[in-house]
Amino acid sequence: MKHQVRVSDRIPSRLLGLAGDDLDDKIRHSAEESLKRVRMPNLTVTLARRVTTPFQRIWIETSAFIDREDWSQVISGLRELIELGPPRPVLVNTLILLGIACFRAGTLKAAGEAWESALAIDPDDQHANLFLGFVLMLSDDFDHAAAAFEKCTMLPSAITTSR
Repeated sequence: MKHQVRVSDRIPSRLLGLAGDDLDDKIRHSAEESLKRVRMPNLTVTLARRVTTPFQRIWIETSAFIDREDWSQVISGLRELIELGPPRPVLVNTLILLGIACFRAGTLKAAGEAWESALAIDPDDQHANLFLGFVLMLSDDFDHAAAAFEKCTMLPSAITTSR
């Protein structure tokens, strides 16, 4: 059996160490370039740029506008998400967020319409009923506000309060 000579036997260990360090730097730099850190409300998510879906991309951009409280851009982004036709639970939550953004922008009518759209999909959504009740009350539509609040109290509690 012949003695096999490995390439590493012919290269001094000092040079192997330098080559390893250089490779580590290149890998780290490549990873930093291909990953993007995105700030979202209450968390930071790291996503690979090349694998995000259109929904994720729009959500990431919209989240940045939420952080800056740029409500017109948030409303625009949420409407784009709705146009993509997400699954039913995601659609309901997106409509609820749209209502909150419209409310924060000062457009009570648009906020109410967003929550009514959410309730058209899921009439038992406690958050949509609660928020709709508030906006109806602020609009002096007390009869409909009371009905929304009453519906909210009849549903199993999904809203928790901390003490």
